Amino acid sequence: MDAKCLELRKIGGEESGKLVCNPELVRKNCLMISLGVNNQINFEKHIQSLTNFKCQIIGVDSKLQDFTTSQEYAKIGGKLLFKKIAVNFPIVEIFSSKKNLIGRKMKIVEFLKIDIGGHEHFLLAPFLKQFQVCQIFLQIHGKPLEHFELIETIRKLGFKLFSFERSSKCVTCCDYSFVNEKCMFRYEVGNLE
Repeated sequence: MDAKCLELRKIGGEESGKLVCNPELVRKNCLMISLGVNNQINFEKHIQSLTNFKCQIIGVDSKLQDFTTSQEYAKIGGKLLFKKIAVNFPIVEIFSSKKNLIGRKMKIVEFLKIDIGGHEHFLLAPFLKQFQVCQIFLQIHGKPLEHFELIETIRKLGFKLFSFERSSKCVTCCDYSFVNEKCMFRYEVGNLE
């Protein structure tokens, strides 16, 4: 661990939730991106209710979501995109360029939630190099060395690890939470010495 959050909250349920630092301190009109929705939107619903619907939410998945999920997503101010998430299609292209699919200029992503079945090893670093992200909630898949290598890459891009948990559903997975050094003051995160 690199940092300490005094107000750590489990968002989205005990078993599949993510640990978020001070979500109530989010700015108005913020942007949250969820990569890998998989018809599970408890996190998005919970964070919207906690923050009084301050964020626009963009969910991206390589599979079409159920009709009910799509309706619920719209009710919480979310937009679902169906795009193949793979090494040969960098996720960055969805959010940058003239063909921006979210309909707004994207400068800061307040919350980035990622569970994309191993593709995080190839897609996350290019995304973080192009966009400023405040907090990341990431499930890493793979061997311990692969976890370590991705964590080190994220650290080198200016992030501090403030939480991790082993996944109860995936033997080779862990959930990690990071905060951007530029957002630490706003979210009341301190460095660990």
